[in-house]
Amino acid sequence: MGIAGTLNAGKDTGAEHLVQRHSFMHVSTGDVLRTEASRYGLGTDRNTLIDIGVKLRREYGSQGALVIMAIEQWQDQRERYMGGLVVTGMRAIGEAAEIPARHGKLIFVDAPIETRYKRMVARQRDAEATQTMEEFAAHDHLEFVGVPDDPTRPNLSAIKAISDRVIFNDRSDTELLFSSIDRTVGVGH
Repeated sequence: MGIAGTLNAGKDTGAEHLVQRHSFMHVSTGDVLRTEASRYGLGTDRNTLIDIGVKLRREYGSQGALVIMAIEQWQDQRERYMGGLVVTGMRAIGEAAEIPARHGKLIFVDAPIETRYKRMVARQRDAEATQTMEEFAAHDHLEFVGVPDDPTRPNLSAIKAISDRVIFNDRSDTELLFSSIDRTVGVGH
Protein backbone atom coordinates (compact mmCIF):
# COMPACT_ATOMS: atom_id res chain seq x y z
CA MET A 1 0.00 0.00 0.00
CA GLY A 2 1.01 3.61 -0.32
CA ILE A 3 0.54 6.64 1.91
CA ALA A 4 0.96 9.96 0.13
CA GLY A 5 -0.01 13.45 1.19
CA THR A 6 1.04 16.94 2.06
CA LEU A 7 4.19 17.76 4.02
CA ASN A 8 3.96 16.98 7.75
CA ALA A 9 0.41 15.62 7.49
CA GLY A 10 1.23 12.30 9.21
CA LYS A 11 2.26 9.91 6.43
CA ASP A 12 5.25 8.42 8.24
CA THR A 13 3.34 8.32 11.53
CA GLY A 14 0.66 6.24 9.80
CA ALA A 15 3.27 4.01 8.20
CA GLU A 16 5.01 3.42 11.52
CA HIS A 17 1.65 2.38 12.99
CA LEU A 18 1.42 -0.32 10.31
CA VAL A 19 4.98 -1.41 11.09
CA GLN A 20 4.45 -1.59 14.86
CA ARG A 21 0.93 -3.03 14.98
CA HIS A 22 0.63 -5.06 11.80
CA SER A 23 4.14 -6.23 10.77
CA PHE A 24 4.43 -4.08 7.64
CA MET A 25 7.72 -3.07 6.07
CA HIS A 26 7.99 0.71 5.61
CA VAL A 27 9.98 2.07 2.68
CA SER A 28 10.22 5.79 2.02
CA THR A 29 10.95 6.76 -1.58
CA GLY A 30 13.29 9.44 -0.21
CA ASP A 31 15.23 6.74 1.64
CA VAL A 32 15.49 4.75 -1.60
CA LEU A 33 17.05 7.79 -3.29
CA ARG A 34 19.41 8.49 -0.36
CA THR A 35 20.55 4.85 -0.36
CA GLU A 36 21.29 5.02 -4.09
CA ALA A 37 23.20 8.30 -3.61
CA SER A 38 25.27 6.73 -0.86
CA ARG A 39 25.95 3.65 -2.99
CA TYR A 40 27.51 5.89 -5.65
CA GLY A 41 29.31 8.12 -3.15
CA LEU A 42 27.13 11.12 -3.98
CA GLY A 43 25.65 13.77 -1.72
CA THR A 44 21.99 13.86 -0.75
CA ASP A 45 21.16 17.41 -1.78
CA ARG A 46 17.81 17.87 -3.52
CA ASN A 47 19.25 18.23 -7.05
CA THR A 48 21.37 15.07 -6.72
CA LEU A 49 18.36 13.09 -5.49
CA ILE A 50 16.25 14.40 -8.38
CA ASP A 51 18.96 13.34 -10.85
CA ILE A 52 19.14 9.87 -9.29
CA GLY A 53 15.35 9.56 -9.53
CA VAL A 54 15.47 10.45 -13.22
CA LYS A 55 18.22 7.86 -13.79
CA LEU A 56 16.29 5.13 -11.95
CA ARG A 57 13.08 5.86 -13.86
CA ARG A 58 15.02 5.57 -17.11
CA GLU A 59 16.65 2.28 -16.00
CA TYR A 60 13.35 0.76 -14.89
CA GLY A 61 11.42 2.16 -17.83
CA SER A 62 8.72 3.36 -15.42
CA GLN A 63 7.73 6.53 -13.59
CA GLY A 64 7.00 4.19 -10.66
CA ALA A 65 10.63 3.01 -10.37
CA LEU A 66 10.97 3.99 -6.70
CA VAL A 67 7.82 2.06 -5.77
CA ILE A 68 9.03 -0.91 -7.81
CA MET A 69 12.35 -0.80 -5.94
CA ALA A 70 10.47 -0.72 -2.62
CA ILE A 71 8.45 -3.76 -3.69
CA GLU A 72 11.67 -5.57 -4.63
CA GLN A 73 13.12 -4.80 -1.17
CA TRP A 74 10.00 -6.17 0.51
CA GLN A 75 9.90 -9.30 -1.66
CA ASP A 76 13.45 -10.12 -0.56
CA GLN A 77 12.33 -9.96 3.09
CA ARG A 78 8.60 -10.69 2.99
CA GLU A 79 8.81 -13.51 5.55
CA ARG A 80 9.87 -10.87 8.13
CA TYR A 81 7.04 -8.49 7.16
CA MET A 82 3.92 -10.61 6.97
CA GLY A 83 1.59 -7.59 7.11
CA GLY A 84 2.77 -6.27 3.78
CA LEU A 85 4.56 -3.20 2.45
CA VAL A 86 3.77 0.46 2.97
CA VAL A 87 5.51 3.01 0.74
CA THR A 88 5.61 6.71 1.65
CA GLY A 89 7.15 9.83 0.15
CA MET A 90 5.52 9.72 -3.27
CA ARG A 91 5.19 13.26 -4.61
CA ALA A 92 4.56 12.69 -8.33
CA ILE A 93 1.53 11.02 -9.90
CA GLY A 94 3.79 8.70 -11.91
CA GLU A 95 5.15 7.25 -8.66
CA ALA A 96 1.86 7.03 -6.81
CA ALA A 97 -0.01 5.48 -9.75
CA GLU A 98 2.22 2.41 -9.42
CA ILE A 99 0.39 1.47 -6.19
CA PRO A 100 -3.12 1.01 -7.68
CA ALA A 101 -1.57 -0.40 -10.88
CA ARG A 102 -0.27 -3.24 -8.70
CA HIS A 103 -3.67 -3.62 -6.96
CA GLY A 104 -2.52 -1.85 -3.80
CA LYS A 105 -4.42 0.68 -1.72
CA LEU A 106 -3.43 4.34 -1.82
CA ILE A 107 -4.18 6.67 1.08
CA PHE A 108 -3.80 10.45 0.96
CA VAL A 109 -3.19 12.25 4.28
CA ASP A 110 -3.74 15.97 4.70
CA ALA A 111 -4.02 18.45 7.57
CA PRO A 112 -4.50 22.20 7.92
CA ILE A 113 -1.46 24.10 6.70
CA GLU A 114 -1.01 25.84 10.06
CA THR A 115 -0.92 22.47 11.86
CA ARG A 116 1.56 21.06 9.35
CA TYR A 117 3.79 24.13 9.66
CA LYS A 118 3.85 23.80 13.46
CA ARG A 119 4.73 20.10 13.14
CA MET A 120 7.59 20.95 10.78
CA VAL A 121 9.04 23.58 13.10
CA ALA A 122 8.71 21.28 16.13
CA ARG A 123 10.41 18.40 14.30
CA GLN A 124 13.57 20.42 13.61
CA ARG A 125 14.50 17.83 10.97
CA ASP A 126 16.73 19.99 8.81
CA ALA A 127 16.90 23.42 7.20
CA GLU A 128 13.18 23.23 6.37
CA ALA A 129 12.43 24.19 9.99
CA THR A 130 13.82 27.67 9.32
CA GLN A 131 11.21 28.43 6.66
CA THR A 132 8.68 31.13 7.32
CA MET A 133 5.00 30.23 7.13
CA GLU A 134 4.83 32.13 3.84
CA GLU A 135 7.73 30.12 2.34
CA PHE A 136 6.19 26.88 3.56
CA ALA A 137 2.81 27.81 2.06
CA ALA A 138 4.37 28.75 -1.30
CA HIS A 139 6.25 25.42 -1.53
CA ASP A 140 3.14 23.56 -0.41
CA HIS A 141 1.06 25.20 -3.13
CA LEU A 142 3.59 24.32 -5.85
CA GLU A 143 3.64 20.65 -4.79
CA PHE A 144 -0.14 20.49 -4.58
CA VAL A 145 -1.01 21.99 -7.97
CA GLY A 146 1.97 20.49 -9.78
CA VAL A 147 2.60 20.56 -13.49
CA PRO A 148 -0.55 19.09 -15.06
CA ASP A 149 0.99 17.11 -17.93
CA ASP A 150 4.28 16.07 -16.30
CA PRO A 151 4.08 12.77 -14.34
CA THR A 152 7.62 13.31 -13.00
CA ARG A 153 6.89 16.52 -11.07
CA PRO A 154 5.17 16.81 -7.69
CA ASN A 155 1.40 16.94 -8.15
CA LEU A 156 -0.35 16.09 -4.91
CA SER A 157 -3.79 17.08 -6.18
CA ALA A 158 -3.55 14.38 -8.88
CA ILE A 159 -2.45 11.80 -6.28
CA LYS A 160 -5.31 12.81 -4.01
CA ALA A 161 -7.74 12.28 -6.90
CA ILE A 162 -6.66 8.65 -7.46
CA SER A 163 -6.46 7.73 -3.75
CA ASP A 164 -8.73 5.11 -2.22
CA ARG A 165 -9.17 7.21 0.91
CA VAL A 166 -8.40 10.76 1.99
CA ILE A 167 -7.71 11.20 5.70
CA PHE A 168 -7.79 14.64 7.27
CA ASN A 169 -5.34 14.43 10.18
CA ASP A 170 -6.04 17.64 12.04
CA ARG A 171 -5.68 16.31 15.59
CA SER A 172 -2.74 15.63 17.84
CA ASP A 173 -4.50 12.38 18.82
CA THR A 174 -3.32 9.78 16.32
CA GLU A 175 -6.04 7.20 17.02
CA LEU A 176 -8.37 8.57 14.32
CA LEU A 177 -5.53 8.48 11.78
CA PHE A 178 -4.66 4.90 12.79
CA SER A 179 -8.23 3.61 12.69
CA SER A 180 -8.81 5.20 9.26
CA ILE A 181 -5.66 3.54 7.92
CA ASP A 182 -6.65 0.21 9.46
CA ARG A 183 -10.09 0.36 7.82
CA THR A 184 -8.56 1.10 4.42
CA VAL A 185 -6.05 -1.71 4.71
CA GLY A 186 -8.60 -4.11 6.20
CA VAL A 187 -6.74 -4.90 9.41
CA GLY A 188 -8.02 -4.81 12.98
CA HIS A 189 -7.01 -1.97 15.24
